[in-house]
Amino acid sequence: MNVENIALALLQSSITGAGLVLAVYALLIPILRTLFEKRAKELKDSIEAYRKKSETISTEIKEKEIREIRRLLSKIEEKRKLPGYMDLGIMLSFLIYILSVFLSLWSLFDSNIILSTILFFIMATLIFLFTGVCALVDIYSAFRDEYRSLKEEIDKGKSEARVF
Repeated sequence: MNVENIALALLQSSITGAGLVLAVYALLIPILRTLFEKRAKELKDSIEAYRKKSETISTEIKEKEIREIRRLLSKIEEKRKLPGYMDLGIMLSFLIYILSVFLSLWSLFDSNIILSTILFFIMATLIFLFTGVCALVDIYSAFRDEYRSLKEEIDKGKSEARVF
């Protein structure tokens, strides 16, 4: 394969990759409410656990209690922010794919930069892979929680139907 064919293949792949990043983002938008409700519930639970733990601490604080309080505080701080993959991961992979597109076009005229184009494409793909896996984990956990609550409602409806 000559450099021109490699550059054209990278150009096509980079444009496709950028489109996939946008598609994942578009898939996340409709279910963000569910994801944020789940995070809000987890945040509320963490704050409640922190309150309960802080109420049980006497005047003499043990090292174990300090570690537990710090763990709860870091959990609260983590839930207050948007997941990193939703902003930085998606934006970074999209921008690197776009950079790869421009480098691919440039490498049609200057074959010396084909290696850096390949490296940028690989880097964008790895970031996108990580972002996609994180998104799928969040989506799965949100859907699992939705399924559990739906199953509880169905079971409750069945038990109420048996009464009549």
